Amino acid sequence: MKAIQVQAAVIGAGPYGLSVAAHLKARGIETRIFGTPMSFWRRMPESINLKSFAFATNVYVPEERFTFPEYCRARGLPDLEPCSMQSFSDYGVWVQKKLLPDLEE
Repeated sequence: MKAIQVQAAVIGAGPYGLSVAAHLKARGIETRIFGTPMSFWRRMPESINLKSFAFATNVYVPEERFTFPEYCRARGLPDLEPCSMQSFSDYGVWVQKKLLPDLEE
């Protein structure tokens, strides 16, 4: 197998990994991201809610209009507390598909 060189590799596709990879990509840094998008949050029971406030619950990316409340409002979901784990994990997967479609599981 031929080795592929890149400037950065991100291991993990939770909120932090997605955020780091999106910021690196936006700066033009050749990046590969590895992991299952939002796997920890997707395994949580649907009855569990996040403790964070909705306005502070985001996968921080350099592009505008990618906040969790904006995602919820666009889909008719509640954008105030409590935030469901299901909504947050779906949001993270949406961010990944929109900004990091080349993620490698």
